[in-house]
Amino acid sequence: MAIADSSSLRVFLSAALCLVASCGGGEEPKPAPGAGSEALVENEAGEISKPAASGALADGSQSPAEMGAQVFAAACALCHGATGDGNGLAKFDKPARSFVDGGFSFGNTPEALYRTVSSGIGGTPMPGFKDSLTEQERRAVVDHVISLGPERVAVVPGATVMTVTDKPLVVRGSFPPLREGDEMTPRGLLVGGLDGLSFQYDREDMRLLAVRQGEFVDRRDWENRGGDTLEPLGEVVFTMDDVFGELGWTILNWDVEPSSEEAALSVARAEFAATQIRTDSAIVEYDLYHGAERVATVQEHVEALSLGGWTGFRRTFDAWAVGEADIHVALFADGSFSDLPDLSSSGRDAQIMEDERGFGTVWMTQGTLNGFVAAPTSDTVPVRWTHDVLYGLKPTEANLAALKEAL
Repeated sequence: MAIADSSSLRVFLSAALCLVASCGGGEEPKPAPGAGSEALVENEAGEISKPAASGALADGSQSPAEMGAQVFAAACALCHGATGDGNGLAKFDKPARSFVDGGFSFGNTPEALYRTVSSGIGGTPMPGFKDSLTEQERRAVVDHVISLGPERVAVVPGATVMTVTDKPLVVRGSFPPLREGDEMTPRGLLVGGLDGLSFQYDREDMRLLAVRQGEFVDRRDWENRGGDTLEPLGEVVFTMDDVFGELGWTILNWDVEPSSEEAALSVARAEFAATQIRTDSAIVEYDLYHGAERVATVQEHVEALSLGGWTGFRRTFDAWAVGEADIHVALFADGSFSDLPDLSSSGRDAQIMEDERGFGTVWMTQGTLNGFVAAPTSDTVPVRWTHDVLYGLKPTEANLAALKEAL
């Protein structure tokens, strides 16, 4: 499916607080209790499909070992092979993981594997099973996968390694360059979630730089009187600037009398304020400034997302207008995206970009009204909207239809 280029994407959100708050976003349909859970697989044409069901999944009368083996046969064997050797019936450009050989990109501990099974692996046909397998089934299949590999040698992390366990973690400090030739990040922020993803920000302007998957961080800055950088341990699975170009905040100020809308558009300055740790998420809070005037406060949290075989992440924003200015606040990108009208609906905009390999990145914004103008209000309820970033599949008709069905 050819996707034509379009002009830069700009999605405007009113921060004047008279929009109806909406987080939007559908979830994958959940199977009926006891139904088989089906892995989504990609064929040579880059299309996603569901394998034939291989029998009912485990019930409460089975042992954990029997449950794990049956879940594996129903949901995993088509790609990874009946014995876990990676020689399944479904074939990919990059072969499926061989569990027999051991070693995993994002950690081989039970908790690391559980997070991978739950959230999937962005940029690959590996889906997340959080919505289609129960926690008991996911933990059982993790134990089965571990049993397929060689005997493991217990490794005790160093005293400076931080691991996400029962709640999200946040660290601040300097970070090494993301890529060779890049500059280091002197003032960074790393947020580690329960889903195995960590999100790396630049605290100077609160840009989300990269998404990582795997273990969290080695706090080497505790050594040598704080002279060392933090060492993120997760593998980079998505870099924002590679897809979105210059990604940042803009302000549309309706209190001025511009000759055109563009004349009133200015880049907002984002300034870090605080972080909050909640039961299952970490909140990053920052203020937006129009010149020297603070005009809005934003709270953001990010989480793994899997829809219709596409895997990625969701950014959820809550914004409060500050002061009396009549403004719109927007997250804009310079990337060349194209519209996806079949995935768009009232309150949801869907766009896509293809890379040189033909793989797509889908950007969906929910809870916005484009170009909406409103007066300030004293209402304390924030405006809420989401940006969903899904990537790693070819935008064939079948793959886009699967995503549409999941919404």
